[in-house]
Amino acid sequence: FDRLSDFGLDPGTIDRVRSLVFGSEAAKVDGERLLEDQGAAVELFLRIAVGTGLGIFVDDLDRADPSSRALLENLLQCAAGGGVLLVATLSNADAVPQGFSKQVLGPLSEDELVLIARKVIDDGELPPLAAQLVRTRAQGNPSFARQVVETLIEKGGIQQIGNQWKATPQINRIPMPATMSLVLEARFDALDAEQKLFL
Repeated sequence: FDRLSDFGLDPGTIDRVRSLVFGSEAAKVDGERLLEDQGAAVELFLRIAVGTGLGIFVDDLDRADPSSRALLENLLQCAAGGGVLLVATLSNADAVPQGFSKQVLGPLSEDELVLIARKVIDDGELPPLAAQLVRTRAQGNPSFARQVVETLIEKGGIQQIGNQWKATPQINRIPMPATMSLVLEARFDALDAEQKLFL
């Protein structure tokens, strides 16, 4: 936050951005304060976008809280005419905010998901049981495909022996989250308190 003044923001605006990022009890209770904090964030983003442009990438926008969605919509309305690009993924194409353009992409094939999941192990060959878990659990989502393999590695379901990855007896006992949001929730729960505060 020390560098925000480099963008020409006054101390009051910087405090409102800090309040929005770290959450303030006043903003949680006072809707008007929340709007002021969001306005400060929009001002910051617009100043960053001057000259170079600004790209914002959001995964699962349809799962964002209402105030985050409102912030993004406000930013894009204020930046009409250029400077800010929002690229977002949504699992529900009907959830695209009004006035936004959309490109609907279907789920990836099972073979494409396995290829993406192999990137986690430097393009090594996945053991057949691990590849099957990717096929059945990833639901066409490349992020989920990677998370399946990362979970198997972390929980000891697969391990590298020499140049090959092998399934271990634990592979069938590792609980696999049913949805991407549950994967992220489990990852978040595993973080220490300081990491959670940062996020």
